[in-house]
Amino acid sequence: YMLLVLLASLLYTVVNPPITGLMIYRTLVSDHRIKPVRFVPLEDVPRDVQRMFVRVEDYTFYDHHGLDLQAIRDAYRLNRQLGRVYWGGSTITQQLARTLFLTPQRTYLRKYLEAIAALEMELVLPKGRILELYVNSIEFGKGVFGLQTAAMHYYGKPVDRLTRDQARRLVALVASPIRYGVDTLSSSRALAERYRYLLQAFP
Repeated sequence: YMLLVLLASLLYTVVNPPITGLMIYRTLVSDHRIKPVRFVPLEDVPRDVQRMFVRVEDYTFYDHHGLDLQAIRDAYRLNRQLGRVYWGGSTITQQLARTLFLTPQRTYLRKYLEAIAALEMELVLPKGRILELYVNSIEFGKGVFGLQTAAMHYYGKPVDRLTRDQARRLVALVASPIRYGVDTLSSSRALAERYRYLLQAFP
């Protein structure tokens, strides 16, 4: 596993992933029809949109080396109190590792494999490339992967033409893209709170 992740990470320094583990999982297990991913270079993603992802998903992204140990400790304590794996405390790099190589099932084994992959990816991939792969790989709906694909799917326009509110809604949606959509964020307390935070941080 470690060797495969390392080789794939080296390959992804110059090649965009044609498919991810999560796409395969959604196709086989959830029977989702995957839309073709419209890859968008990070330089074409507005800076504010990049900052939105970092602020709500991993505010220490540019400081850590793949893991945020404090976030992991906090998640462990919370999950013990709740009696189930509710919060992962994952960094952007860990989320990318999960999307590329693993499944969305919440287990401590997956968290362990996710952490190993994140550390390896940080060894060979610069932060800008990790963020670029992240915004082009994450899930925004049933069969909808990648920010550009999501922008076209929900709003019929490329990411660099989104209004700030449209961008806020897409970023908020990432936390639960299967059950909700950009127009139903208020139906989820967690998504509504994410949206309100982004509204305050990026008015």
